[in-house]
Amino acid sequence: MNPFICTFASLASFAGSTLCWKLTTALALFFSSLEQSLSPNYTVARLESVVKTVAVGGSSLAAGFCFVIGLGVGLLGLRVFYGVYIIKDLDMTAINMNDIIDQTKGGGKDQREKFELPNPIELMLGKKKM
Repeated sequence: MNPFICTFASLASFAGSTLCWKLTTALALFFSSLEQSLSPNYTVARLESVVKTVAVGGSSLAAGFCFVIGLGVGLLGLRVFYGVYIIKDLDMTAINMNDIIDQTKGGGKDQREKFELPNPIELMLGKKKM
């Protein structure tokens, strides 16, 4: 995992949070500038109120989700940066399955064709060992 990709993703999520919050503010100002519903129909007046609440609440909820996701991914990026560049216990290089097969099975095209990934459900339930 690359810490710079995590940082970029965190910034993108914070930007999404900011945009959603600006949308929340704009919707709240727009709805507050409208006149109260003077519809004699009770159902129409209540539905109008529900639509306003859902619009403002939904954009506010999206802003909160984006902020928390950005915070989490940003902290993950800091941890990965610390692990890769400070204490050097993490490796950023991509894993090549052919190299793993060559090291564990002795190599050769026949071995690559026979290689199967284990079933994760069986591993979690303890039915199969690696």
